[in-house]
Amino acid sequence: MSSLFAFRRAVDIVLEHEGGYVDNHADHGGPTKYGLTLHDLKLGGLSDDVATLKALTQDQARSVYLDVFWTPGHYDELQSDNLAVCLFDQAVLDGTAAIAGLQTLLDTHPDGVLGPLTVAAANREPNNVVALEFLHARVRYYVGIVKADASQIQFLTGWLDRLFDLVKYCSEPS
Repeated sequence: MSSLFAFRRAVDIVLEHEGGYVDNHADHGGPTKYGLTLHDLKLGGLSDDVATLKALTQDQARSVYLDVFWTPGHYDELQSDNLAVCLFDQAVLDGTAAIAGLQTLLDTHPDGVLGPLTVAAANREPNNVVALEFLHARVRYYVGIVKADASQIQFLTGWLDRLFDLVKYCSEPS
């Protein structure tokens, strides 16, 4: 089972790549802070207004990530901390599309929910193999986004840098 250590590491990686308040009109997620949207704040029990988002602290962000993403997302059921960290990070960027990408890789039904069948399929694989295959597939996914919508090219370098940091993380000895 993925540990609370994995959650902390996952959020640390997200926070390394998600800075303060950003409202880039080309970003389909709308305004964000620490990678969280107004909708995420509402799900986390906070006011879903720009003032609350701008005032959000890192501790509050960690709490939202635990309550809105990690716990209900069942990342703790994955045996591979590396896969849990990588999948969580990518789900922050892409929501259920990240999970559907993993499901496609595992040849399970791509419904975007990290449920028992997906968890079981992931847990049958060696620790880092699925995580690294998942990250490789994400490169193709991001290139596909840019091919479909050229306005998104401004984000490609950041997406790839983030993936490469995750590859380094997954390649470190445990």
